[in-house]
Amino acid sequence: MAAINIPRNPSEFMKSISILHIALFAGQFMLAGIIFYLKGSYDLKLSSANNILFFIVPGIAIAGLYFGNKIYQQRNKKIPSESTLMDKLEVYRGAYILKLAMVEGPSILAIMAYYVTGNLLYLLIALFLMLYFFFLKPTLSTIENDVNFSSNEKDQMRKN
Repeated sequence: MAAINIPRNPSEFMKSISILHIALFAGQFMLAGIIFYLKGSYDLKLSSANNILFFIVPGIAIAGLYFGNKIYQQRNKKIPSESTLMDKLEVYRGAYILKLAMVEGPSILAIMAYYVTGNLLYLLIALFLMLYFFFLKPTLSTIENDVNFSSNEKDQMRKN
């Protein structure tokens, strides 16, 4: 059984969360490429013609974006100011992973909807979600903006 590597300092944390983001993005991108290659359909249908996925996929995509951001903000606001830097980063990581999951899930659903129906609209929705996912890449400045760090903790983040 492999040991879980828990980051011990801010630089290890940034490295691990960046690797996580890249891996999850690459997984979606490869899945979309493989499914597109296997299906090979270029039909873009903008009518609902007895296809419930026409309403479900965009609805879940919008809900995922909305609730992912809302839950992310709520969790980050609840981080106690007296917590240690690494404790704050652990809570942030949980909120960040949840936010990524709320984007990745609808993206994979849209890719599968494309595979089932051959409607390129779903693949376009997935590509939009993947583009948004790509821009969720964690940076030091976004983490500092989203988490209530003290000035000392900000200095520790920048130093490592």
